[in-house]
Order: sequence, then structure tokens, then C-alpha cells
Amino acid sequence: MKSTVKLAENMKKIGMKMAEKIIGRKKRNAVIIALTGELGSGKTTFAQGFLEYFGIKRANSPTFVIMKKYLPAKIFQKKNFSRQDQILYLYHIDCYRIHSSRDLVELGFNEIAKDFHNVILIEWAERINDLLPKNTIRISFKHKSEKERIINYD
Repeated sequence: MKSTVKLAENMKKIGMKMAEKIIGRKKRNAVIIALTGELGSGKTTFAQGFLEYFGIKRANSPTFVIMKKYLPAKIFQKKNFSRQDQILYLYHIDCYRIHSSRDLVELGFNEIAKDFHNVILIEWAERINDLLPKNTIRISFKHKSEKERIINYD
């Protein structure tokens, strides 16, 4: 699906809608959302909206620390909410400073990706394509104009 987004606030809303879609999604491993695209194209703003849906305010991109781990502040009560539907941890990863996917493996990425309780949001995911499973949700961002962005996602 392709859409044009105007203004940063709208980008946050799209991030929040994506977060809502993954709640209750049946999974065997972590839900991984790979964000790719140009510098300044909206990846971090999208991530902020995504994390805000779970009650996490003031989320900045982990460019220098590479990875941040959050406990969702918002608890989701759903009818028939099973153990496999639970989200215990949210990971926000920024691969901008990653030199090779091995760097992320050393930080425990493979173990994090195997746990179905985790949701992993990755900025600059194109740098670790070889680590991403087939069922990764891929979203690409591109500049259209100074205030407009184009988003492509499955």
C-alpha cells in the first residue's frame, strides 16, 4: 500500500494505527517492523507514534545507544487474550551506526527476535536485511517535498 503523508503529526497517527493492528496478532516469533528510507523521511516520527500507542512518551531514536527496550505502559485487555497475544517488551533499534549485522547479533538480536512476546521496531533496517525473517513488516519512507512523505508498506 502506498500513501502520501503531510505533516509530522499525521506520520505519528500512521505509526499509532500500525501499532493498533499488531495487537492480538498470532505469532510464533517477535513481530518485527523494518523501517527503511532516506535521512529525514519520517522513520523516527513514525516510531514515536507507534511507541506512543503503547503509552511510551518522549521516545527518541536510539542512534547512539543502538537499542532501547521498553515495557508497554498501556495494558491491553482483550476478550480471549492468550499468553501468545501478550506484548511484554518493545524494542526500538536504530541501525544507522551499525557496520554489519554481526554488530546487532552481538547485542542479542537473534534471541530477542525469537521471543513471541516482543515487538521490534527497526530504523535503517536495510543495513541488516540478512537478519530479518520473511514475515517482517516492511515500511519504506521517501521524501516527496519538504512537508510531504511517501510511505510504502505491506
